[in-house]
Amino acid sequence: MKKKKINFKFENRIIEKIFSLSRETGTTLYLVGGIVRDILLGKSQFNDIDFVYKGKINPLIKKLKEIINFKVIEFNRKNFRTLRLCFKDLTVDFQELQENNLSIDSKQRDFTVNSLYMQNKSASCYVVLDYVNGIKHLKKKVIIPVTENSFRNDPLRILRMFRLKATDNFSLSKKARILSEKEKKNLENIANERIKEELIKIFNYISPALITTMQNSNILSILFNENFTYTDINNFENNYLMNLALFFYYNNCVEKLPDLLNKYTFSKKDIRLINLINAFLESINNKVKEKAFVYKYKKYQKKYLKSILDFAQITEQNRKYTKYLQKIIANHKFILSGNYLMNEFKVEGKELGKLIDKMHVYQIINDIKNQDELINNFINN
Repeated sequence: MKKKKINFKFENRIIEKIFSLSRETGTTLYLVGGIVRDILLGKSQFNDIDFVYKGKINPLIKKLKEIINFKVIEFNRKNFRTLRLCFKDLTVDFQELQENNLSIDSKQRDFTVNSLYMQNKSASCYVVLDYVNGIKHLKKKVIIPVTENSFRNDPLRILRMFRLKATDNFSLSKKARILSEKEKKNLENIANERIKEELIKIFNYISPALITTMQNSNILSILFNENFTYTDINNFENNYLMNLALFFYYNNCVEKLPDLLNKYTFSKKDIRLINLINAFLESINNKVKEKAFVYKYKKYQKKYLKSILDFAQITEQNRKYTKYLQKIIANHKFILSGNYLMNEFKVEGKELGKLIDKMHVYQIINDIKNQDELINNFINN
């Protein structure tokens, strides 16, 4: 076992408070996994923290609850009990140390770079404990499974491996490639919710090189049941949903994406946006006239319209339709009030609604910003 002393101060004071309370309650705590890896990589901001502990954890949580409010979730997976503390901008997981032994616990983890432990000694003084040469592999930025059974024990680790390659430019060891190849078929047995979380992280940082690597391993085809052939995509964004849309669009199958998002339990908002992008592409193919286009799209929230416009500009869609979108966004708010129109034109109910629709469409198409101009031009036309 190797040790490395480091000085580190967390920006979020909750972590330091947890260590302080652990000394009061006699609970032995170790930071473990991605948090230790990221600290050694020089990162300083974290939104999820993992601890392993020896002793009793409930007294610590009770004392912490007296200081700050949070939600506690308990769940079990493969006989591992985890207590999750959900703060406003931080998630903290506590898991009991396997057989009260760090060396044994480290053998249950995925990669050597994620099998490092960090113990607080005092204030900002910590000791990193390494049982599997994780520090050495971290310096080389190479992913090496801890044991021969790493992927067999949890095939989701295959996606986590590609995520590390995406986020921190790790290379894949020969051992990682061979073992993941043997177990990739078992990704089909992983809960869709867990796969979704990894897909979000991967596609937030996706690159042409990573797409090629994943496709060479046939991972994307296994997940999406699609034969992807186009990987040379150079205009990815820092947005997982846009990147998924771009990847599927360039592979001529974006119309299949909503069903896949639904399968992997993505949010209704995500699915709605992809459906709107598909509808936009269909409008272009059908050569929809401007008036009909404006009638259809003015009813959608501006945030959706901006995302569709981003997609249209990235993929260089017909400029006429991108201009339509730009005018809808610029004139998304109707500049006249319903009460004014009701008094001025003596209409109400459904007739008032129809009039507002017509005048708003006229305002958008003609890019009118002035109320008097809108009324006069609309009446004269």
